[in-house]
Amino acid sequence: ADCAALGLAPGWTIGRIGCFLIHDHPGTLTDFALAVQQPGGGARHDLGLYDGLLTLGIFFIFLALRKKKLFAGSHALILMGIYGFVRFFLDFLRATDLPGSDIRYFSLTPAQYFSLVMVVLAISLSVSSQRMLGSSSIEK
Repeated sequence: ADCAALGLAPGWTIGRIGCFLIHDHPGTLTDFALAVQQPGGGARHDLGLYDGLLTLGIFFIFLALRKKKLFAGSHALILMGIYGFVRFFLDFLRATDLPGSDIRYFSLTPAQYFSLVMVVLAISLSVSSQRMLGSSSIEK
């Protein structure tokens, strides 16, 4: 899982840069500095750009942690936890006024529900891994 996470972060960044280049994930209208002018008027958040920056940031976190001794699975849990947490809030910026906008269930997108699952799973697996590591020490 750690190897997959280490490769997924930069690969995901490249994929999301592609989403940004074709403006595949338009957000709400805004005057934010990173907004992208859309055809038909108005500057919008570009969630492909934000997601690419997020996964690039996670990759830099992995680079910063490369000399640290971490337990097996920690990179996967870091990816799940950080990405899920930030993605939950980014989806509030998704456009609702355009044709083909993401469907909402109780005001949340399916990606937000999945993000919540990822965060809860990352936290619970991290806690259980720490417990297992703490109880696995053999005393003489």
